[in-house]
Amino acid sequence: MQLHPFHPACGPGFRKIAEADLPSRFGHFRVFGFEFRRAARELEEAIALKMGDLCADPPLVYIHSECLAGDVFDSLRCDCRSQIETAMATIAEEGRGLVIYRNRTGRGFATWQPLRPVTSGWAAAQVGCEVIHRRGAAVGSTSTLPIGILHFFGLACVRLLAEAEDGRFLRAHGIEIANEPLPATASHPSPFYGGMKL
Repeated sequence: MQLHPFHPACGPGFRKIAEADLPSRFGHFRVFGFEFRRAARELEEAIALKMGDLCADPPLVYIHSECLAGDVFDSLRCDCRSQIETAMATIAEEGRGLVIYRNRTGRGFATWQPLRPVTSGWAAAQVGCEVIHRRGAAVGSTSTLPIGILHFFGLACVRLLAEAEDGRFLRAHGIEIANEPLPATASHPSPFYGGMKL
């Protein structure tokens, strides 16, 4: 595979590595793969789903951190899957926008880590430990990969489908937010969901 040139938004560790068409039940997206290598053994990756022309008015943007429990297994302990589905549907209804899907969660969980008792994730919830849901951590307070992706698409101003923490993070890195951040999903209907991100 031929690698695309480095992009200066994140320095020499940032690059686009692939792109392809992605038909979905929400509509037709163009999917892009990105990586950001901080050091020899530290690699962060993300996928961007693009629909329509992003260069006119500020487009809708949603940034999502991978959640195995919610995204894949549709866990009743979080609303991650409904968040990304609602974001994709909202973007498809408008006909333009961008979803950034990071494969490393802001909390630093490995795929298996939420299973470990008692300090985190699913096991913590089962014994009644409080887990604080900070959506801003989904962007990643130390990660500039989403910023690099926004710059890659020439976006200096966006309308954000997210909570306020995400808006503060993007503004701190020079991205203008043209709206009050909109929630990407309504409240979770499950009796198991208590505002926890697991």
